[in-house]
Amino acid sequence: MGISLLCTAFCSLVLLVLVDTQTGVTVRLEELIEKCCILGKNWQSRGSCDRYPTPIRGVPSLHQMNCLSTLRVCCINKWRPVQCTIGKQVAKTHQKCNSISSTESDEQKECCECCKLGIVARGVGMSCNGTTISKSCDASFTECCLSKVEKNPLPQSKTGVCARYQPRLCTHICIDVPGVDARDRPNFRCDCPDNLQLDNSARRCRPKPKPTRGNANNCNRLNPCQQTCIDTGVEIKCDCTSGFILNSDGRSCRPIGSQNSGRGGTNRPVTDPPSTNIPPVPINQQRPCRRGYHRNQITRACQDVNECLNNPCVSSMTCYNTPGSYVCRRGSCGTGYTLQDTTQQCQDIDECSDPSLNNCGIAFNCINMQGSFRCVYKTCPSGQRLNGRSGRCVQVDCQDGYRVDPTTGRCIDIDECDERPALCGIGRRCTNTDGAYNCITVPDTTTRCGQGYAPDANGICKDIDECADGSQTRPRCSRGQTCINRPGTYDCQCSDGYQLNQLTKACDDVDECSKYGQVCAGNSDCQNTIGSYTCQCKPGFKALSDGRGCEDSDECTEQTGACAHNCHNTWGSYQCTCREGYTLSSDKRSCVDIDECSQKNERWRPCIGQCTNTLGSFTCSCPSGYKLLPGGRVCQDIDECAVGTAKCNGPNQMCVNTRGSFRCNTINCPQNFIRSVGRTQKYIRCTRASFVCRSGDEKCLTAPLSYSYNFITFPGKLVRVPTRLFKMRGPAGRRLEFELQVESAKDPITGAQRVQRDFFNLKRESGNEAIVSMLREIKGPMDIVLQLKMHVYTNQNIFFGTAIARIYLYVTAKDF
Repeated sequence: MGISLLCTAFCSLVLLVLVDTQTGVTVRLEELIEKCCILGKNWQSRGSCDRYPTPIRGVPSLHQMNCLSTLRVCCINKWRPVQCTIGKQVAKTHQKCNSISSTESDEQKECCECCKLGIVARGVGMSCNGTTISKSCDASFTECCLSKVEKNPLPQSKTGVCARYQPRLCTHICIDVPGVDARDRPNFRCDCPDNLQLDNSARRCRPKPKPTRGNANNCNRLNPCQQTCIDTGVEIKCDCTSGFILNSDGRSCRPIGSQNSGRGGTNRPVTDPPSTNIPPVPINQQRPCRRGYHRNQITRACQDVNECLNNPCVSSMTCYNTPGSYVCRRGSCGTGYTLQDTTQQCQDIDECSDPSLNNCGIAFNCINMQGSFRCVYKTCPSGQRLNGRSGRCVQVDCQDGYRVDPTTGRCIDIDECDERPALCGIGRRCTNTDGAYNCITVPDTTTRCGQGYAPDANGICKDIDECADGSQTRPRCSRGQTCINRPGTYDCQCSDGYQLNQLTKACDDVDECSKYGQVCAGNSDCQNTIGSYTCQCKPGFKALSDGRGCEDSDECTEQTGACAHNCHNTWGSYQCTCREGYTLSSDKRSCVDIDECSQKNERWRPCIGQCTNTLGSFTCSCPSGYKLLPGGRVCQDIDECAVGTAKCNGPNQMCVNTRGSFRCNTINCPQNFIRSVGRTQKYIRCTRASFVCRSGDEKCLTAPLSYSYNFITFPGKLVRVPTRLFKMRGPAGRRLEFELQVESAKDPITGAQRVQRDFFNLKRESGNEAIVSMLREIKGPMDIVLQLKMHVYTNQNIFFGTAIARIYLYVTAKDF
């Protein structure tokens, strides 16, 4: 899997995206970390951060390990402070740290012991600056050294069931409840100090959750709880103060030790049977679990129900499990938008509210738009110019008859005649000069007012409204243009989506896509149209009803036959997977059968026997002489000699089992030799009946001391060479000479001879032993007979006799 970084935002907006370069599936890193971290924080209440069930639902298979690592870190970070708080509370309530069960965490015990040291240090007047043990120990030491010891903890039992079994019953405080049941079983209950509360096990204490405060706390306006209301940000939960537990209605509280009545409760204790070996169970353990929890049938503790396993959210949203409930969140909103936690709706990001979110600079004003923003050059009031370095308007002093150009910041001439048409009065024409003006007398009253003006009944020059209906001078603006009257003149203004061409005076289309930057969301492309623009959705997305936004298309439900086997919708695309026994083809849609039989190697093979490929699977079978073991994958050799099917019943016959078959060997001992069979039925020995010979009986005098017939069978492909085959030992204190030769070697089927003497080695191991080894691999089938002779001499170097060992090697062709 290749990982790369993509810039998926306009200029300053950068999103970190993990891309699988093989499948093209993208996963936003911040969403993956957030989702997996929430799962880890919720999982810490289960007691182990390493046992989260896999695979993790909603996470692509290639990112499972990344998610598990994030989940474990967040689980441990949430779990450690809780355990440390419990350990410190044990020390503060004068209990022994060794009372903490061995099944609890080391953080509880360490924080308890370090807190004890802090309490002792305060008692003898030592400094509370810490220890040199560790940073975590220093924190517990300092806190307990500076804090006050709880002088009046809840009463502990001196006698009764609490005295006999504590701390096996409760982690903090055990209280005997008066009375017994009909079987004389004692009553008791567990309790916690004020800053702790019982968890679902009714034995352990955990820190009380801190209610959220501020305007966002829904408990301020809607409080359904009898005692404590907690706004988690997702839902409202009720809790109880010390000495009370929540009823099954999830709102009311009852005293610990009373029965659940749904609203309040009584103080009648619930008893538990006594036992001499097993400590009693707390009387308040079997209360019903709250909504969103179920009781574990093994531990009997209430555990969170993972509602996301049933996928209660719609297809466009992802389910996130929370303690006692769940939330549905959108996968992504696209560039320029963010997801609101409360409404789960996409909301526009105001890039102009934070300079780090836009690149306009100090000389431009940032204007927020839906999904994007625009940069507009700043303009200054009359008499000021823009300082490009500071982005501020500064005062510019010009001489009389001049003013500051707000664009260039320079002094330009004021056209007094244009701005004040009646400046010179009736009968005089105003002529503008550089920095001033002149009034010239004109005899013609029709022209003395100037172009765009006309005298009224009193002779005062008034502006002519060229755009007014009925005006004889009404201009002819082009179709689609709007006439705007100006002092002494008029303008033809274009409609939205057009701009005036100063040369042709016609309205030209505005290309919004190139002029305004990214006007469409990141999952669409901008396409200019005459007078407007459209947002064309990218492949894998479809248009929303507003015509501007796009949403993910679920190809798995909208396209028939998108995948051959399994279809998984992803953001902007989809992914196909195959059923077991198939693999995805090069088109990433169809599935082809996996030939498991051809995938065997030195470390793995589908069958220890004969493999036959089938569609989506394979079958194993065995040749003659083998049987298939339970499991259907391993063939085991049948020992025909042991089960009695070999039928080697002839005189002096010996049955030798081989891989997949057997051999019947007839061994006849020479005259005057005694036959004996080895305990393992793998060799026969013929020994002389007597060593007394008549004088001159050369045959008797030269006869071997003994014959041995040894049988070895093995698959040729499975034996690593060199390997030892046979060891022969002679009498101690005698001089011995050994001699090895190949009597015969042939293929039992073809009769070919492929083995010579150099395939074997004879080596003296010690003074009276010799080892026969195989140096080269022998390809089966092959029947080989080796003869090993041992010549024995007396200490006076006188020949004493010869012992002969025949070694029968049956090498099979099968590799199992």
